[in-house]
Amino acid sequence: MPGSIICTATIYKAACWAHARRKFHEIHVIHASPTTTEASARIGALYAIEEEIQGKPAELRMSVRLARARPLLEELRSWMEKTLRSLSARGRGWKDR
Repeated sequence: MPGSIICTATIYKAACWAHARRKFHEIHVIHASPTTTEASARIGALYAIEEEIQGKPAELRMSVRLARARPLLEELRSWMEKTLRSLSARGRGWKDR
């Protein structure tokens, strides 16, 4: 098929941080909390890295993302899982706020 891309590598779903950040911001406007503040700060740190490497060669962007963003993402995931368990234990979900 003309113009199609064939790739044999594993495909990963990439979520959009703008959407995630926006949802936390919307909740924060309605009900500011330490959770929404922390989430926004953590996502903001990822944005700061992207701003620093914008326009740089792809190889450099990848190495910076692996060295600096990956650990932040791993910490963010761990924090989100812990926070979700805490919210669930209290019987309150995100949509209740």
